[in-house]
Amino acid sequence: MPSDAGSLAALAGQVMLALALLLTMAGLLATLPRLLRVRRRALAFSVQLQAARAEALDGVERLAQRREESEQYLRPIRRLRRWIRHPLSVATMQSYRRKRRRRSL
Repeated sequence: MPSDAGSLAALAGQVMLALALLLTMAGLLATLPRLLRVRRRALAFSVQLQAARAEALDGVERLAQRREESEQYLRPIRRLRRWIRHPLSVATMQSYRRKRRRRSL
């Protein structure tokens, strides 16, 4: 046993340091199971997120394919609409209408 006060204080400091180390280790060990559960849930969520992202990207790709298919089917209809709405086509139709009216009167 140390006899003087300085060595007694040093011993008390070392004991407190050891207790602090033990308390810190006990706290880490107490939080370890919770940390492992959180890690497992985070990994599972990451897998779900990747699956959802892959599904969303697949849906976007299918949507783009269907949009291209719709554009292909609508191309002739749009061309016909453009021809019908052209000013010369409108004038021709109006001319035919006027001729029909004159014949019927």
